[in-house]
Amino acid sequence: MTKLISSLICFLLVGVTSVLALGVSPAINNLDFVPLESYSGSFTIYNQGGTPLAVSISSQGELASYLTVPSTAVVEPYSVTPMTYTLTLPPVLSPGDHVAGILIAQEPQSEEGIPLVGATVAVITQVRVRVPYPGKYPVIDLVATEFPAGIELKTSVHNLGTEKINSAYTTFRITDATSVLGIVSTDQLLINSQERVDLKTSWQTQGTPSGKYHIEATLHFDGKEITKETNIALNPSATLTLGTIEVKKNREESPIQFAISVKNQGNEEESVILEMNIMDTENKEVETITSEQKNINPFSSDNILLYWERGGISEGTYHGRVIMRGSAQTKEQEMVITLEKDDLEVTWSPQ
Repeated sequence: MTKLISSLICFLLVGVTSVLALGVSPAINNLDFVPLESYSGSFTIYNQGGTPLAVSISSQGELASYLTVPSTAVVEPYSVTPMTYTLTLPPVLSPGDHVAGILIAQEPQSEEGIPLVGATVAVITQVRVRVPYPGKYPVIDLVATEFPAGIELKTSVHNLGTEKINSAYTTFRITDATSVLGIVSTDQLLINSQERVDLKTSWQTQGTPSGKYHIEATLHFDGKEITKETNIALNPSATLTLGTIEVKKNREESPIQFAISVKNQGNEEESVILEMNIMDTENKEVETITSEQKNINPFSSDNILLYWERGGISEGTYHGRVIMRGSAQTKEQEMVITLEKDDLEVTWSPQ
């Protein structure tokens, strides 16, 4: 049986103008492991520049020896070239994620027969094979977000095991340098295999002075526990805020660009990273996108860009969130994505 696979994009960009010309699509949905299964997939190389691009194509990563790809291609100016590949899986893989990569590298150009020396421009598309862990296998992310009256405490729990978790809840322990300031717990929830669920509650901070606090989150699930820790800086005059989101899509094969404005209201430069989690209606992860780190100048705002390769993803409504991580602040914004054949709409209301 042959299944169509798309590809998760990781851009490795080195160079200047030519970086904007070379691209690859589409994105990937996680591929479930089936022993000895043969999968055929496709990807598209696009050239948004005004000169032809000759590229070399090679496989890499843990599953490179199981991947068959063409060796070269030429992409004409302002056009796209579709390509195909085959991935034949081994009989056994260990639990977890395994990667097969396809590296598309621009060949050095020459002028009057003399090769030009410069940085190599390349993009890489990855096929990610997910092997479930036996039993119950929760993985947690801890997010603590300050709001005017307190802190929202949340563990995002992803059950990567083959069995459902019948009962899961999180206890949060908040401390300063010398004492325990509070202990709060979430409600109990069931988490199916491969499902991601948010367990959240809040801690009221009225009367708590500004400063750095330590948060220890313990996930209790069916008689077992795992723990994750973080720090949060309480600051009544938090400086970073999320603003508008703009969506740009140039052509069918191009990635969707999200431009999210971040405002720094403080008098010091802030280093910011954005992460976007996209989930389907069953709370199963579709994609996680992370921006590059960007420095926001004092008393100014700037756009941070994220790119989503939507290929292979069905039309419909998806739930998402954007997590903004600053040097001492973390904020989160819920969003709804409506995906249609030729359109994408994002709904959110940043505070």
